[in-house]
Amino acid sequence: MNLIEQYRVFISSLLIGVYLGVTYDLLFHFVSSKLNKIIRSIIDVLFFVIQALVVFRFMYKINHAIIPLYTYFLFMFGFLIYHYFADDYYKKRIEPLQYLVKKIFMMIKKSLYWGFIEPYMTIYTMLKKRFIKFKSWFIKKRVKHKIKKKERKKKRAKKKEEKKIKKKQKKEEVLLKKKKRREQKLNKKEKKRQIKMQKKNKLGDGDAKKQFQTDQSW
Repeated sequence: MNLIEQYRVFISSLLIGVYLGVTYDLLFHFVSSKLNKIIRSIIDVLFFVIQALVVFRFMYKINHAIIPLYTYFLFMFGFLIYHYFADDYYKKRIEPLQYLVKKIFMMIKKSLYWGFIEPYMTIYTMLKKRFIKFKSWFIKKRVKHKIKKKERKKKRAKKKEEKKIKKKQKKEEVLLKKKKRREQKLNKKEKKRQIKMQKKNKLGDGDAKKQFQTDQSW
């Protein structure tokens, strides 16, 4: 490895350290600062793993897969240089940028909400209200139908009972009429028999008188 290549590796390593500082600050201010410690530590680990892969890929192309030991120290040195010289300036600049990004994000969120979510929500609430009204109307109608059905059944049962009672009454009336007819027939027969008996008795009395008169004549 000649002097030019070493110089290129030196400058690249310092710039990579600065790049790591910048990206880590961006991640911290925009993502990690709003999370709890456990998730923040997981995101930090993932960040450094991904950045290690990116840096290794970059150094592999620059130095033909040769990564000297001093490059790691240069990474750290570049990271420290960034934090020493540019950290305060970057923080001052990042606050308005953060506010701007937040504002843009809120505008996008509101536009998406009012453009896509709100119409669907209004339609959903309208449909829900209509469905609830239809459901209540349908339930009321069904309940009324059931009540009417029960009332019809009760009326039918009452009519059947009334018919049965009427049939029983008719049967009883028919039986009473038959009994009366029988009694009338029996009464007629009894009267006829009594008349016959009276006639016989009268005939018997007449014969006795005749016999008595004949006896006296003798």
